Amino acid sequence: MSKEKTKQTEMTRWQNWLARAADSLRPMLPAAYQPETERFLTLARWYVQRDEKLHDVTAQSLADCVLKAGTLGFPLDGRLVYAVPFNNKRRDASGKDYWAREATCMFDYKALLAYARRMGLVKDAWSRIVMKGDQIDLDEQDGKQTYSFKPNLDTPRDMNEKETRGVLSVAVMPSGAVRVDWMPYTDIKAIQNRSKAASKGFSPWESDWGQMALKTGTRRLLKPITDDPGMLLMMSDGYEETADKSGAATAETSPEDFDRDVLGLPAPSEPFIPPVQTAEPAEQQQVEEYRESLAPTLKAHPTPPDPATPDPATGKPGKKKAQMVMMNDQDYFDFESAASIEDLNDVRVRKLAANCSPAQVDAIYEQRLKELSK
Repeated sequence: MSKEKTKQTEMTRWQNWLARAADSLRPMLPAAYQPETERFLTLARWYVQRDEKLHDVTAQSLADCVLKAGTLGFPLDGRLVYAVPFNNKRRDASGKDYWAREATCMFDYKALLAYARRMGLVKDAWSRIVMKGDQIDLDEQDGKQTYSFKPNLDTPRDMNEKETRGVLSVAVMPSGAVRVDWMPYTDIKAIQNRSKAASKGFSPWESDWGQMALKTGTRRLLKPITDDPGMLLMMSDGYEETADKSGAATAETSPEDFDRDVLGLPAPSEPFIPPVQTAEPAEQQQVEEYRESLAPTLKAHPTPPDPATPDPATGKPGKKKAQMVMMNDQDYFDFESAASIEDLNDVRVRKLAANCSPAQVDAIYEQRLKELSK
C-alpha cells in the first residue's frame, strides 16, 4: 500500500473511532472531567488535524494516546500532552517483524507538575534553568535543604544550551518541607543522548531544548517522592529509552510493559500489544458480537490443517510451508472498521500476506462486502 493510501486509511479509521469514542472515553476520565468528554475528543481531533506528522500513524495508537491522557484528566491537545510519532518494530501473529508508524503519548513537564498539585502529592513545585552567569547556592544539613538562586535577567534561557549550567527543581511537600534537586548539564545531556526521541530527525530536543531540560529536571525531582500510579504512568512514555539507528526501542522494558506493571495487570505473553491497540475497550464487545455473527460462516470454512501436520496414515509431516495463523481480535477489528469496499480490499490483501487462513479471510470478506454494499 502506498504511503499516501496508508495515510488516508489511518485517518479514516481515526475519524471513525472519534465518532463513536465517547462511550469508551467517558468512564476512563476522572469523575470531575466526565462531562467534558466531547470537548476532550474535539481537542484531540483538532490537534491531530493540525499536525501533519501524525497523519500517517496508526489510528489505534492515536486512540491509545487519547485514552491514556484522558485517564489522568488531560486532553490530547498539544499543550500539556503530545502525540509523538515513532517507527516501532512489531511482530505479527505469524512471527514476522514489521515496522509500524505509531504515536506515543508524552506529557509536558507542566502536566507533571499540574498532576502532582492536583493529587496533593506536593503543595507546589517548579523548575528553573540555571545559566553560567547565575548565582546559585545549595545546602543540606540534618536532612533539611535550603537554596538561594539569583538569575541573570539579561541571559536568554530557553534555547541557550551552550550557556546552560543545569536545572534547579524545587517541591514544597504537604508537610511544608522543601525538597530541592540539582541536575547539572552533563546529566541532562546524558538523558538526551539516550532518549528515543532525540534519535529522530524531528525531535523536541532540537526544537524546544529548554522545555525538555525542564522536563528532565522535573522528572528527577518527582520520581523519588511519589509512588502514585498515575504519576508513574505519566513517566512511562519511553522518554529515557535508548534507540538504535533504525528507531527501534532497545530498552529491556517497553513503555507498554511498564504501564501494565503500574496498573497491576498480569504479565503479557510476547509480543505484548495493549488492549487499546487491538480494540478499544468499549468496542471489544462489538468485536466479540461481530465474531459471533461470523460463527456459521467460519464453521462452513474451517481452517485447513498446517502442511507440517503429520499425515494420519504415514505419521510423516508434510513439507513445511509458511505457518497459517488463526484470525485474532486485531484481524476482526480491521475487517469491522473498514469504512469502504476499497478499505475492505486492502484489509483482505494484508491478512492474506500475513498468512491468515485464506478460507476464513475470504469468508469474512464476503460477509463484510455484503454489509458495505447495502
